[in-house]
Amino acid sequence: MQIFERKVQTKSSFFYLRVSLEFAPEDPLQRECLTDVYFKQAIDNSVRQLFGDVGMASISVDILKYNQDELSAILRVPSSGFSKLWCALTLMSSYSKKRCVFRVHQVSPYLMALSVNSREFVHSQ
Repeated sequence: MQIFERKVQTKSSFFYLRVSLEFAPEDPLQRECLTDVYFKQAIDNSVRQLFGDVGMASISVDILKYNQDELSAILRVPSSGFSKLWCALTLMSSYSKKRCVFRVHQVSPYLMALSVNSREFVHSQ
């Protein structure tokens, strides 16, 4: 008789974040200017500002999906740099001398979990 053993990986190697960038009403920025490259640069600048060049080199952030109309993105970060990235995004206060803030809407170790947001779900009758 064979014994089967189920192994479950408990620690994910990546975390996924759904974030958006919001500018202050008195400091508007034209959305056409903020491409995915500039969005990534804003993320990198926030990490560099808080943790320096060494901290920046230790975190690799990938933009999986970018929505230029809403200035939002889905980011992938290794689990080792997850808390550093979240701290840097939370403490960011300006980009290109314009006051702004990153909003972290959802976080999950599984990309599929970001496809559904229970806070925005509308029950049908």
